[in-house]
Amino acid sequence: MKILVQIDFPVHVAKQVIEAYQSSSIPQRPDYAQELGSIAYTTPTGCGATYLFEVPDDKVAEFERNHIQRTTFIGSRATGFVAHCHVGLSVPEVVGDLMPLLA
Repeated sequence: MKILVQIDFPVHVAKQVIEAYQSSSIPQRPDYAQELGSIAYTTPTGCGATYLFEVPDDKVAEFERNHIQRTTFIGSRATGFVAHCHVGLSVPEVVGDLMPLLA
């Protein structure tokens, strides 16, 4: 199953977000979640990134649980950090979501 993860945060907390991602205490992303691609970007209001994963159908709930743990970990260290999971997208839907970010 394809899962699109989008994160956004204000520019002024970028250092805290990076430190949280690099922390040895952050819940690790499961090995079965294959990252197919990612893009990072900035906007006039902040920073963001989008990741596309392939996750086995029987592991989607576990992936979601891990995603919530990771989001909570980072969000508790970087005010304004927001993450969204979009489950079950097709490749054309993912491309449609990503194209505005490239403009």
